[in-house]
Amino acid sequence: MAAHVRCPICLNMVDWARAEIVAMNADGGTEPLVRREGEDDLAWNQRTLNAYRLCESGAGEPHVLPGRYGDFGEPLVIGVVGESAAGKSHLLAAMLGMLTDVDRMSQLGLVVGGLDLKRHQTYLRDVVRPFLDQGKGIDGTPAGPPEFTDALWIHSSRMGRNFAVAFFDVSGEWLANHDAQVPFLGAASALVFVVDPTRIRGLTGSSGSVTGDPSFDVVLNKIAHLRGFEGEEFMPLPAAVVVGKSDLLRHHEVLVERWFRDTSPEEELDLRTVEAESEDAYAFLSSRGARGWLAPFARCTPSTLHFASSTGHGAVKEEGVQRSPLGGFTPRRTLKPLLALFAMCGVLDPTDLGQEAVG
Repeated sequence: MAAHVRCPICLNMVDWARAEIVAMNADGGTEPLVRREGEDDLAWNQRTLNAYRLCESGAGEPHVLPGRYGDFGEPLVIGVVGESAAGKSHLLAAMLGMLTDVDRMSQLGLVVGGLDLKRHQTYLRDVVRPFLDQGKGIDGTPAGPPEFTDALWIHSSRMGRNFAVAFFDVSGEWLANHDAQVPFLGAASALVFVVDPTRIRGLTGSSGSVTGDPSFDVVLNKIAHLRGFEGEEFMPLPAAVVVGKSDLLRHHEVLVERWFRDTSPEEELDLRTVEAESEDAYAFLSSRGARGWLAPFARCTPSTLHFASSTGHGAVKEEGVQRSPLGGFTPRRTLKPLLALFAMCGVLDPTDLGQEAVG
C-alpha cells in the first residue's frame, strides 16, 4: 500500500491509510463505511466491494478515488492526448477492450480487472461493447475538467506485483486551452499522443496544418512547468505516439502498409518489433511535413511510435448513428502501443522492447 497517493483530480496528497472509506448513495452523495465489531474479512470485503476513499485535502468540494487506488503502491495514470476528432476515444476503447481478452493477457502473464467495478462495467457496457461488437461510433469527449475514463487493477506475474492503472481521455479543446485546468497532468505517469493524419496538410487532403497538434504543445509545456522540467531537453515521462486512422494511409504509403500486412494476434503481442515500427513511423512523419507531431517523441523519454486503426474503415451514418460499414470494422494494431507503454512503465518487462526500441 502506498503511504501517500497523489490525487489526479486535485493534485493533493492523500494519506491513503487514513482516508475515509465511503459508499456512494443513490443521490450521488457519500456515506461512511465503518467496519463493524467482530466483522470478518469476507463480510467486510463484500461491503467494501464498491467502496471509495474520500479526498478532502484539496480546494473545492470533496471527491472520491476508487477504494483500492492506493493499495498497490504508486498508481499508474495514463492520459490520452490529441485534437478533437483525432479518434482518441475510439483508440482508448479499442485498447481497453483488448485488455478484456483473457487468453491474450495470459500470454503476457497479465490478469486484468476493474478497480472501480461500477465505472468499469458501465464503460464496457455503454462504450466498449457497442463499439467493438456493433461498430457503433463513440461521442467526442466533452470539453471539461478531465475525469477517470476507466480504472483497472492489473496483476503482472512477470513483474511479481499488482498495479492500479487509471485512464484519462481528455477533450482536445480543453487541452488546447492554455487557461484550462488539467490537474491530472501533474499526476500522469505516461501519455498516449494520438496523431490525426487528416489534420496534416497534404497527407489525406489539401487542407490541414504544418505546425503540429496544439494540444501536444500545451500538454508538454504544462507538464514541464508543473514538474520543474523547464529548460531541460528531455522529460522523464513515458510516451507512445500513435498515428491513428492509419487505414486512410496504408494503401498508398509503403511505410504504413508494411505494418498492416501481419495483424495477427501473435504479432501484436510481440514487442520486439517496436523499435523497427518506431523508426518507420518517425521516417514517415518527418518525410511528409509532419515533424511538428513528433514533439512528444523528441521531448519524452522513453517513447515509441506506432501505426494503428481503431476501426479499419471510415464510419457511415445509419439511422442517425455513426457506425463502421458492415464487414469493414476491424481494429488493427491498437493494443501494441499500450503494451509498449506498459513495458516502459514496468507493468511488463522493459527488456521485452529490446535495447534500442525506445527514444
